[in-house]
Amino acid sequence: MKNSAFIALDIPNMYYVELGVLVFLLFQVYLLANHQALSHKALEIMNVNLEGIVHERTRELRSATDVRDRLLSVISHDVRSPLNSLQSMLDMYNQGHIKAEEFSQFSRQVQGQLGSTNLMVENILLWTSSQLKGAKLHRKEFDLKELVDRNIDLFQSTARNKKIHIKTLLSDPIKVVWDKNIMHHALRNLIANAIKFSHEEGIIEISGESVNGEVRLHVRDFGIGMDRSTIETILANRQAASREGTGRETGAGVGLALVNEYLGHAGGKLLAESEAGKGSTFTIVIPGK
Repeated sequence: MKNSAFIALDIPNMYYVELGVLVFLLFQVYLLANHQALSHKALEIMNVNLEGIVHERTRELRSATDVRDRLLSVISHDVRSPLNSLQSMLDMYNQGHIKAEEFSQFSRQVQGQLGSTNLMVENILLWTSSQLKGAKLHRKEFDLKELVDRNIDLFQSTARNKKIHIKTLLSDPIKVVWDKNIMHHALRNLIANAIKFSHEEGIIEISGESVNGEVRLHVRDFGIGMDRSTIETILANRQAASREGTGRETGAGVGLALVNEYLGHAGGKLLAESEAGKGSTFTIVIPGK
């Protein structure tokens, strides 16, 4: 039939080679274009990854710089001050300006400053390590009452110097599964803080309870208390201004902020209630089993 007839292409044999070369060149152009497109896409992905790496390294450098600046600030203002005070006191004694019987009157102050400075240095080292290396959690079961009793024993000498009585209202063992080191460190700071801001012959109460599956540990004092602005500063994980204690104790102002930061990292939290002139209650809240 006429409609189904093919149109024959009469290509001379002499052009077959040229046509083959043209097809080959077109195929090579296609391969080069496709390779270039893939290379360009790979380069874009590489650039994105490189930007991410640069951003992460910049963030780490800024974090390290912040740690360094904050560490230097604490050391220059809060660690050096009590050490200078102790050095001056010892110099006066060695030079004969203070007699032995007179120096004994300062022994309580010296002991208190050494204890607070030691805890301050531990806080700084722990905070610096956590900022640079990251804090790791170690969960295991332990008795909260036993840990409280142990910490009370640690502070008996310091509390006795201010005639402060630390009593626990925990009568039964409380088994918890959590990071024992973080709890120990948090409790030490709260007890030290309560002693620091309690008046002579004051009372510090430590109690605990289970509420809606959470374990709550309360450390209550009846000392000088604090205003709402200071509480908000602490709970926002910012360093509160260092305040002198009722016995002229010094402090770095990082302890409570560090406690709140560490508790949050481990899934817990720190609550605070306080009123100027009426004392403070700090509550450690940790999830149940």
